[in-house]
Amino acid sequence: MNEENNEMDNGETMNLAYWATFLLVYIVLCIFAQVASFYHVFGATTASTANIWLIIKGYVVLYIGTMIGVILAKYIHIGWPVVLWVSLVLIVASLPWLPTHDFVVTLTKPVALLPMGGPILAYAGLPVAKNELKLFKKAGWKMVIITCLTIIGSFIGSVAVAEVVLKLTGQI
Repeated sequence: MNEENNEMDNGETMNLAYWATFLLVYIVLCIFAQVASFYHVFGATTASTANIWLIIKGYVVLYIGTMIGVILAKYIHIGWPVVLWVSLVLIVASLPWLPTHDFVVTLTKPVALLPMGGPILAYAGLPVAKNELKLFKKAGWKMVIITCLTIIGSFIGSVAVAEVVLKLTGQI
């Protein structure tokens, strides 16, 4: 077996260089999203600070914790998924009674959760979209009409719910 790859239980290979590169690209996208959101380019703010260096330091801590989790998943074969290892590493590092608590919590505090969602949902949606496109082509033109009506109905329903909630809470 190649040292770079580790055969996982589900048949996928875990390449550390791939994960390190993917996470760096993901972090750059998240930082851009957070800074853009803070400066009201796309709407409401999501972070308490726009200090780019504090945000970068927070993402460095998350990157290191994530890579430690990925490395543990690669070399400790007990059947746990990578996400469990990453969560375990970062949760343990932020436990209040450990000396790493203040360091981890202070540095990751400026990192907003909402900007992290966009890039990962887009990445997760790519393979789904590819498979759905094949199905979409087979279904024909009727599927286009149904899809458009579903999207419009979902949008109008979401707007109606948001309007009612915002009026009830006195926001508008």
